[in-house]
Amino acid sequence: MDAMELPVRLRSHTAGLGRCHGILRLTPSSLVLETQLRAIVFHFIKAPVKVLHLPLEQLADLQLKTFPRCRLLLSVDRLSLLREVHADARNPLRLRLRRKDRHLARDLVQTALLRASELKLRGMDFEA
Repeated sequence: MDAMELPVRLRSHTAGLGRCHGILRLTPSSLVLETQLRAIVFHFIKAPVKVLHLPLEQLADLQLKTFPRCRLLLSVDRLSLLREVHADARNPLRLRLRRKDRHLARDLVQTALLRASELKLRGMDFEA
């Protein structure tokens, strides 16, 4: 199966001067979040793309909330993983979605949680 991709937005910490857009991609063994900060006034000013590789074994929870706004809540076992995206990232990381992407997001969440469970069970088999 090919990687699933979902466009997301993050809250930027630039006092309203920038927007942080990104793509959340599900691969067979990880979630990959690519983000880029863009200035609101001068659209040609862009920060470098930041890439976060999150192994599914480190995924604590992934929830889709659709009311009042569509968003994903991504929780991890180690907060240091999220610090690569934002210096003051919190657990869970809140990713905003467009309402029209909610069905794709639901599929991504279900598939990610299933793969994470399978990987954790495989790890338990090797430990025993």
